[in-house]
Amino acid sequence: ERKRVEWSLCTALCRAAENNRMIISDQFTMECYNYNRNDGHVRILDRYGIKLFATQPCAYGSGLASSKRWPLNIARLGYEWEKRYRVDFNYPEGSNKKVSVQVHLTGDIPKVR
Repeated sequence: ERKRVEWSLCTALCRAAENNRMIISDQFTMECYNYNRNDGHVRILDRYGIKLFATQPCAYGSGLASSKRWPLNIARLGYEWEKRYRVDFNYPEGSNKKVSVQVHLTGDIPKVR
């Protein structure tokens, strides 16, 4: 059961990002690297998409925070249908200080005309 929950959290974020970068705060972006292979990797990057701060493979059974160098924890906030998550990672790189960013996935964003 735990493996399925971890996989569903990771793939929910990866599906939302697909092959694009999403802004998740004024300092960080999120992307799903290699989306078409093994359910991708959720990656947290700087606002420009250059510096990597955390990564998590979404392959079933990989386990959350499995990256030793760039650990990433993903947690659900509230009910599954609310699509709210918290991502925790070390910042700045190499420190033990944790940063938490809340991610709320929504439906299609309406276009402004």
